[in-house]
Amino acid sequence: MEGKSNELQDHLSELSELLVDFFNIFHAWEEEAISSLKTKLTILEVHTIEALGRRPALKMRKLAEIMEISTPSVTAVVDKLEKKGFARRQTTPTDRRVFLIELTKKGMELFEKHTDQHKNMADRVLACIPEDKVPVFVETLRNIVHKSSDTTSPS
Repeated sequence: MEGKSNELQDHLSELSELLVDFFNIFHAWEEEAISSLKTKLTILEVHTIEALGRRPALKMRKLAEIMEISTPSVTAVVDKLEKKGFARRQTTPTDRRVFLIELTKKGMELFEKHTDQHKNMADRVLACIPEDKVPVFVETLRNIVHKSSDTTSPS
């Protein structure tokens, strides 16, 4: 942070604290949403369903990459989701050794419910922002997401 003004230093300190607070709030909302699904799924299992709902028929390695977890970890989650009836492995017509992971009807129904919950969370966030500031907020968040996805995780 060398060479940064005192004002910027103050903003960085406040931003750091606000990010922690926002993460805790958002995590609580996510826990509340998952609990209301009444499925006894973990956050990781629901996020796996979410990833598969947004990008159907994924190879295990690609799913792991999207979720930013190891392939063995995502394989274990998919195994659990299969046993619970939310996901299935399908062979490809061109190579029967390759499996694509996709949601079952039950998994797709849960994905749609959780997507609605995310929209409700977005409504909660937008309720805190003056309407004329929403486009700037969305653009800023888009920039953070896009730039963060181009880099490795922060240290």
